Amino acid sequence: MTAKRRLLTFLTCSVIAGVLLLVTVVFSLRDHTAASWLTGAASLLVWATGLVAVWPVITEIRTGDFRR
Repeated sequence: MTAKRRLLTFLTCSVIAGVLLLVTVVFSLRDHTAASWLTGAASLLVWATGLVAVWPVITEIRTGDFRR
């Protein structure tokens, strides 16, 4: 997987996680505690998946080995 594709995967996962967080807020305002916890956990899992996908690129940038 190329660096560009990994970054796009991370951005997509971040957007999905953001939407899930908004849904979490809506559920928590309406006193749906279980749904709020589930959507909050789902958003963290989606964001973590994106972070795992982009981690090799971050490591290359930090060590100076990044090539386009």
